[in-house]
Amino acid sequence: MNSAYKICASCSASSCNYAPQQDAFRTASYESSFSLALCVNGLNELDMKIKCPQCGHRMFYYPVTWMAEPVHHD
Repeated sequence: MNSAYKICASCSASSCNYAPQQDAFRTASYESSFSLALCVNGLNELDMKIKCPQCGHRMFYYPVTWMAEPVHHD
C-alpha cells in the first residue's frame, strides 16, 4: 500500500452530519494538500463560499496524511 495525501471536507455547523471526513481531493504531497486546503478555505473570505448541500453552512477543508503500514515479508 502507498501513503496518501488528501484534503477532506466537513460542514462547519456542529449540528450537521454531512460528509464527516469525506475525501474531497487527493494530492501529491502533504505540502500541496496543506496549500490547497488553505486556498479553498480562503475562498470563504472572498464571498465564494462552498456551501454544505445538506444545511447551507460553509464547508471546511483540511489536509490529511494517511500513512500506509509497512509490509514485512518473513
